[in-house]
Amino acid sequence: VIVVDQIVSNWGNKNDELLPVIDELRCKGLIDIAVFFQPKEVPHPHFNETEKRRKGYITALKENCTHFLFMDCDEYYFENQFKEAKEIIANENYSGSACQIATYYNQPEYLIQPHYTYYVPFIHQVQEAMKIGLAQDRYPVCVDPTRKCSAIQKLWIIRREMLEMQHYSYIRKDIAKKLYNSSARDNFNDIYINIEKFNTFKIGDELIYFGKQHKIKEVTNHFNINLYGKRSDS
Repeated sequence: VIVVDQIVSNWGNKNDELLPVIDELRCKGLIDIAVFFQPKEVPHPHFNETEKRRKGYITALKENCTHFLFMDCDEYYFENQFKEAKEIIANENYSGSACQIATYYNQPEYLIQPHYTYYVPFIHQVQEAMKIGLAQDRYPVCVDPTRKCSAIQKLWIIRREMLEMQHYSYIRKDIAKKLYNSSARDNFNDIYINIEKFNTFKIGDELIYFGKQHKIKEVTNHFNINLYGKRSDS
């Protein structure tokens, strides 16, 4: 597990709580390598986001990894789905893959409906000639541009019922930190209003994101996420 840690956000805000967490995870054997990333002054935060992913990829290349997967810290997978997809990728020699996403809002039990229709790149083969970033190979589906990879000879687009990334994008102790520091901050029309809606949200309230109206479906807290209790070892 390679972690690319960044204590100053792409918008210049510092988080002094991060490094102790990294040290704790390393001591517990939950991460193998931590790589520091310092953002630069760039035309758009996506350039820093892409460079951070590229730094992680280069580390995987140097460590002689055969495959890699870009993940943010609020992204989860169901173990059985992950294992099955991983086996298929190895057996069928796919050089790249992508899956769809389930997104949660406000509480770990609040699933946004309908689902967003875009995809996230999943496991890819490590290749020396591969390039990471905004202008790389076109995928036949809409994916996060900062995770795009070049040199994909055989791409697997995975059906939602087979594999789905569980994205706890809006599950935060302090939603303001996410909205003000996200590289996608420009997508939020009025951050102050979004914060107010989040902090007062209850089932049945209007939920509009990216110009579309959504509803909330109550589901199981699949990964026992506890925002306000002691961090678990799992």
